[in-house]
Amino acid sequence: MEKHKVLLADDHAIIRDGLKQILADTDDLFVGGEAANGHEVLQLIRGGNWDLLVLDISMPGRNGIELIRLVHDEIPNLPILILSMHQEEQYAVRALHAGATGYVTKESDSDVLLAAMRRVANGGVFVSDKVAEIM
Repeated sequence: MEKHKVLLADDHAIIRDGLKQILADTDDLFVGGEAANGHEVLQLIRGGNWDLLVLDISMPGRNGIELIRLVHDEIPNLPILILSMHQEEQYAVRALHAGATGYVTKESDSDVLLAAMRRVANGGVFVSDKVAEIM
């Protein structure tokens, strides 16, 4: 089974710790690095071979949509899964148009998050039914 190297980017350490705990119980996903702001995201993607970026859309240092575009410009094939507190579909649509390949809210349970991470890491797209209708 292929293991996907994940970069976690969220400005809250407790969120990153929780995500690491969730991924520790998987055989196919592992945390290869963490970023607490947009500048760290850009540094880490330049220096590593990543299979998936899990990105909070509200990060200090860079606007989330701008950061998606910057990451996409540097590594066009890097799958980006947005993990956001924002429920509004408008955020998801804007993120996907900017280059993200998935969008999950922080209210989702861990099974939904893992399904989204796996789908996006394996080349798919993950959005809610509402967002799919809008797109």
